[in-house]
Amino acid sequence: MKNNRNTFKKFQDDNQDARAKIIQNYLHFAKKRKLGFPHVTALAEALAEHLSIAEGKPCSKSTLLRNQKYKAKLVGFMAVANITSHKNGKYDGFSRRPEVENFKERLEITNLRRENERLKILYQETERRKEEERNRESEVLLTGGDTERRSTERRSTIEELQNRHALTCQALHALLTHIEDFVLVDADGERFIDRAKLRNNVIVERRLASPFFVWLRAHRGVLGGKS
Repeated sequence: MKNNRNTFKKFQDDNQDARAKIIQNYLHFAKKRKLGFPHVTALAEALAEHLSIAEGKPCSKSTLLRNQKYKAKLVGFMAVANITSHKNGKYDGFSRRPEVENFKERLEITNLRRENERLKILYQETERRKEEERNRESEVLLTGGDTERRSTERRSTIEELQNRHALTCQALHALLTHIEDFVLVDADGERFIDRAKLRNNVIVERRLASPFFVWLRAHRGVLGGKS
């Protein structure tokens, strides 16, 4: 647990040192450009905007003023700046306000770019989902068309097989009628029997003849009751 605390403290210290370096560079820049600030809060506000850009994440002036290490740097800068301004007799608050406004404009541009990128990603995601939905709808339509076509083909095939079955049964019935003296049509046993034999006289057994007898019973009225 102690090692974890030490590691986290080191991480915090490293972050503070990195931020302190950015602050020091900014103060050096402000001194070199002779930027003027009416009070330490105004300096903290401008610095927070600069840190937001430099670190790539929001930073508030209150965060800087609460940290004693950062605040000491800002107060020190203001003290030297005020002494220099009074010596020159031209302290007028934000004497170089355009420079500060430049930071604000850059921050605004950065925020606008981020928002534009977010909207671009959102738009692309919306278009992708629309395209997927259109593809699904097209697939459903195509699949539905294929299903209907296959269903029609199956019905046509079934009807053709039924017609062929009926024609085959009609031909078989005509043949059996013609040779009824030689072949017995056993409707109860659903068999065709050779009348000339007493044993092993089954010509067509029930397993094969059954479909014919189903058709025969269905059309008995049409065939005049003959079986």
